[in-house]
Amino acid sequence: GAFLNLKDAKMSKSTGGIILNNLIEKGYSPLDYRYLLLTAHWSTALNFSFDSLDAAKSARQRLVQHASELKDSDVDERQVEEFTNIVNNNLNMPEAISFVWQLLKAGDINASTLAEFDKVLGLNLVEEVKKVEVANENISNEVKSIIDARDLARINKDWKKSDELRDTLTNLGYEVIDTPDGTQVKKKL
Repeated sequence: GAFLNLKDAKMSKSTGGIILNNLIEKGYSPLDYRYLLLTAHWSTALNFSFDSLDAAKSARQRLVQHASELKDSDVDERQVEEFTNIVNNNLNMPEAISFVWQLLKAGDINASTLAEFDKVLGLNLVEEVKKVEVANENISNEVKSIIDARDLARINKDWKKSDELRDTLTNLGYEVIDTPDGTQVKKKL
């Protein structure tokens, strides 16, 4: 791609620009950085900021969450063809990412098709989804008891206690989802 700029100055080794190891030390995944790079067209300079990296990290985590909720089915060849056409139009990765989000928001994509897209995007979505699944399978007894207590509070219409328990689960790193069958949690990335 074009130059990577930090505060509108070209980033290079000689100017002491950041390197990937520094980002890892600050808690970012190399995949967060890759997602950020995918949001800029290869022919334009990308102005790096930690705000933009935070946004990329958040978007990538949402993408993995959405991917973990998809059902497996046959690859949609029509969608793959459209995705390929977008990418082949001057390597337009920002538009390709936008296309993925359009399909996700419309609920019109399956896990196999997204995995095909990821062969180009390189975000390791299949592996990242497996990490989410393992984290969700390994929910501790403590968390399960908080979920049970919250469900009981909801049944008893004790909304204050229910909210407090939701906050406890959130602070423990879980996304709380209310369903007709009770509280469900997913480990946040």
